[in-house]
Amino acid sequence: MGWKDDKWQEAPGYCVECDNLRPLNKAGVCKGCWESHPISWYERWEEDEYNSQWYYKRLKEKKR
Repeated sequence: MGWKDDKWQEAPGYCVECDNLRPLNKAGVCKGCWESHPISWYERWEEDEYNSQWYYKRLKEKKR
């Protein structure tokens, strides 16, 4: 496992590139970071429900 995998384990729901709490794809990055990387030229960003559940769960907690 790399340091980004470790970072994801420590703070799930946060983008491993920009550290913002956002919906994520399977790589653990938000849409903005995905699209700013050359990999987006070849592969479309798709939200991963399992990874993004952390985002939506924390949003609900903040609203309380």
